[in-house]
Amino acid sequence: MFGVLTSSLLATLLTFGVYLMGNLSQDMVRLNQLVNNHELGYSRMTDGIYLIFPDLSRLDMKNMAVYGMAALPDRLTLLLNAGYGLVYTLGLLAIAIAIFSKREF
Repeated sequence: MFGVLTSSLLATLLTFGVYLMGNLSQDMVRLNQLVNNHELGYSRMTDGIYLIFPDLSRLDMKNMAVYGMAALPDRLTLLLNAGYGLVYTLGLLAIAIAIFSKREF
């Protein structure tokens, strides 16, 4: 999606930023629950970040695969996580297609 909007270097940096925020978004929500300070607006900011950026920790199963954890998620959880990834990917593709179709060459 960023490659349609910007140069290749900026698209790479923005994609890395989204990847980083996607991996940290769930930790930010947990930190917000621990702090429990609603005066600074941190609660709204973390909720917004959690809704905008993908929750990539839902798609990360490498620790379970590497360490052979006994508590693997059930099939429904795996299907819901795969569906989440698919819907997010389709949403980004739809945005990229809409932007690309408006571009004039």
